[in-house]
Amino acid sequence: MYKNIKNYLLLVILFSLLLLLGCEKSVPFDQGDIIATIGPQKIDWKHLQRSYELTPKWGKGLTYKAAYRNQLDFLIDEKLFAQAARSEGLQKDPKIAGYLDYILNRI
Repeated sequence: MYKNIKNYLLLVILFSLLLLLGCEKSVPFDQGDIIATIGPQKIDWKHLQRSYELTPKWGKGLTYKAAYRNQLDFLIDEKLFAQAARSEGLQKDPKIAGYLDYILNRI
C-alpha cells in the first residue's frame, strides 16, 4: 500500500515540475527586433520591454499579451504626437524641444 502511495506522490511531483518548467514565459522577439515603424521612427522589442517595466500603461486584470499591446499602443501614440508637434514647429519651443528630441530619437 505504501509503495503505491509513494509511487503516486513521486509521479505527481515529477508532473508538477514538468508543468512548471513548461509554463515559463517565452520572449516572442529578440532584443533588437523592430516591432513597429512610425514614419522614420522605430520601436524595438528592448524599447517596449523597458517602457513596460519603467512606465507601465496597462491596468490590473489584463493578460500578458494585452498589457504589452497597450504599452505598444502608448509608444506608437507618443511617437505620432511628437511627429505632429514637430510638423507644427513646436520643437523650437525650448520647453518642449528636449522632450520631442528624446521621443523621436530613441529606439
